[in-house]
Amino acid sequence: MSPSTTPTPVYNNRFATGGDIILRASDNVLFSVHKANLSALSAFFRDMFHVGSAQLSPESEPITMSERAIVIELLLQTCYPVDDGTPPLDFSMVEDSLLLSIYEAAVKYQMWLVGLALRSFVE
Repeated sequence: MSPSTTPTPVYNNRFATGGDIILRASDNVLFSVHKANLSALSAFFRDMFHVGSAQLSPESEPITMSERAIVIELLLQTCYPVDDGTPPLDFSMVEDSLLLSIYEAAVKYQMWLVGLALRSFVE
């Protein structure tokens, strides 16, 4: 796609408001999340926010991630507190290739609790 035909970013319904940082999926979906939560869950993000990125805010340029929106959403659902009445993610209901993508993202972003939760599904 050329830059002139890039679709307008849209917010993920579950992570649309309330955060103090924005993540952008490779398919141009935005996630409003909290730096404190990401820092607590991920050594990768903790280091990112600690080293020179303290000025990040919702008005800042989003943090671009290489994963598709579905992978980021399921990764965040696995470890991020969301009080919308939705039951916890049931890994047995997620297709294998998607589970592997979530696991790879968990390892990439050093989200060890998610990786441990998914380990038995990807081995």
